[in-house]
Amino acid sequence: MKKIILFLFAFIFVFTASAFLATKVHAAVTFPNGCSSAIGYSITSGLPCNGTSSATMAIIGCASPIGYSITSGIPCSGASEAIPYLAGCTSTYGYSTMTSAPCNGTNVATTIYANPNTTPGFPTTGTGGPTLAIALLLLLTVGLIIISGMAYAARQKNAA
Repeated sequence: MKKIILFLFAFIFVFTASAFLATKVHAAVTFPNGCSSAIGYSITSGLPCNGTSSATMAIIGCASPIGYSITSGIPCSGASEAIPYLAGCTSTYGYSTMTSAPCNGTNVATTIYANPNTTPGFPTTGTGGPTLAIALLLLLTVGLIIISGMAYAARQKNAA
């Protein structure tokens, strides 16, 4: 019985650890006041948003400041790190609460109802990565714990 309990704890530990190792933390990138990326000029001060004397106006291979260039692989934000969302945004849908600009980085905002990439029944959390696989592994772990508990209870009942 001790072997089964140790196996279950090892199983839970492995899948819990894999869930934490699978997540990627984005580095916090800050931009000057009035800037939501390092491209262009500040709307409050008029200074270049990249912190130099001349502003970066566009990066080849980028349709917006979000993500990486499809031609060179450099961050489209003009900074050292790619930004997942523009300033004042928590997703790529809707408008920024700071600048009122579309959060997808283009001239037209994307609404939640127009997203063709959703699967019915699964929420769009924005976390990315193997979230479905991790959720299924955790459900499998819980199921194994329940089955083991039922087997243990049945043995205890038969032994009495």
